[in-house]
Amino acid sequence: MKEKGLRERQRRFADFYLECGNASEAARRAGYKPDYGWRLLRDEGVKQFLAGRLEAMDDKRVADAGEVLKYLTSVLRGEAGEELKSPTVRMRAAELLGKRFGVFQEGEGEEKEEKVVIVDDVKGK
Repeated sequence: MKEKGLRERQRRFADFYLECGNASEAARRAGYKPDYGWRLLRDEGVKQFLAGRLEAMDDKRVADAGEVLKYLTSVLRGEAGEELKSPTVRMRAAELLGKRFGVFQEGEGEEKEEKVVIVDDVKGK
């Protein structure tokens, strides 16, 4: 079974390496001599396979914007765990969501009324 140009044992080595982080142990578990692990780590195909797997793992671990917004919304509504139902935590979630959606910015159509104060501090001769 080839995947991205790797032989089965190379793929198993890469999977074991991601699992344990030790090239010698991963080589032994994949059916190689333990001292062959460092050579496998230098193989371009193995490098690319490892990079692809690491990227896929990172994509699953990192929350995207939609997930963060859903979480903040559940906290705001009090749907999250008991420790997140306090008014302080819910207000903070509301604040973060409000900032995200620009709720607290001044409207474009609104006119702001400003007072101008003229101070006559010029001394005449």
